[in-house]
Amino acid sequence: MTLTYSAEPTFDELPEYEDEPRRRLSILRLLVAMVVLGASGWGVFLLVRNRIQDIGTVRGTWFAPYVDLTLTPTSQFQIPANNVARQSVLSFVVADAGTSCTPSWGGVYTLAAADQSLNLASRLAQLRSEGAFPIVSFGGQKNQSLQVACSDQSALNAAFASVVNRYGQTWDIPNLFVIGSSTFPSMSGFNPTLTIQALAYMSADAIVNKYKKSPGALL
Repeated sequence: MTLTYSAEPTFDELPEYEDEPRRRLSILRLLVAMVVLGASGWGVFLLVRNRIQDIGTVRGTWFAPYVDLTLTPTSQFQIPANNVARQSVLSFVVADAGTSCTPSWGGVYTLAAADQSLNLASRLAQLRSEGAFPIVSFGGQKNQSLQVACSDQSALNAAFASVVNRYGQTWDIPNLFVIGSSTFPSMSGFNPTLTIQALAYMSADAIVNKYKKSPGALL
């Protein structure tokens, strides 16, 4: 058997190929690509900067001093120069010393007597005109709280209801609203956050849509 090998081609025998035409980069495409890259980089920069600013932002603190209405001389909390916080926690609504389960200011003034002797309604009106909002505190270490003085749940509910109505508005001082959980006759067995938010929303809605249109007792 005879084997035949073909000779390898020399370089001169290799076929010639024409060079493919090279694509030229358009100046317009180059400019568009630069704009897209620049915009993407700027967007990332703004996103990172805003994120850093949000993390570094320190929220302002909120402070309101307690004002004991039974102390003398009487605190002029309604005057901005005397109260830089512009908020006041009026204290303390407790059981009356002579009549159990009856709300009073510090066991000294009944709600009606405080309005007459301390001119409380007009002072609160002045405070509201300055853009501040009064807050009422129930309880107090020195006197007996209504929760202790009242003999049963119905009496306790009646005592709290004699201070505020369903909107958190005090009966004796129409421009004073109690916002928060201080009007709860007893502690809830569950987290009361949603209930507090609902009551605050109801009070705010009543102030805006009812009280501001017709100031007075909201029945």
